[in-house]
Amino acid sequence: IKFGLFYVASYLNLLVSSLFVTVLYLGGWNLPIPYIPITELFEINKTSEVFGTTISLLITLAKAYLFLFIPISTRWTLPRLRMDQLLNLG
Repeated sequence: IKFGLFYVASYLNLLVSSLFVTVLYLGGWNLPIPYIPITELFEINKTSEVFGTTISLLITLAKAYLFLFIPISTRWTLPRLRMDQLLNLG
């Protein structure tokens, strides 16, 4: 169970760090383009707090997912090197 908790902590660290990068460097819940036409398409009131909060949350999670996907896909794609292979590099 200790090994499983280690992996959970590792992925939780990735999630928190990607959320920090998203909020601090990518503008968090703001899009580079306005999403007002979405409200007109679905006939939703633009002043609705629930709609704005939901869209902002989805935007933040989508940006954080991009930063989660990069290290996880790298970890899954690249092979792990054994100790003797590392020693032969030098």
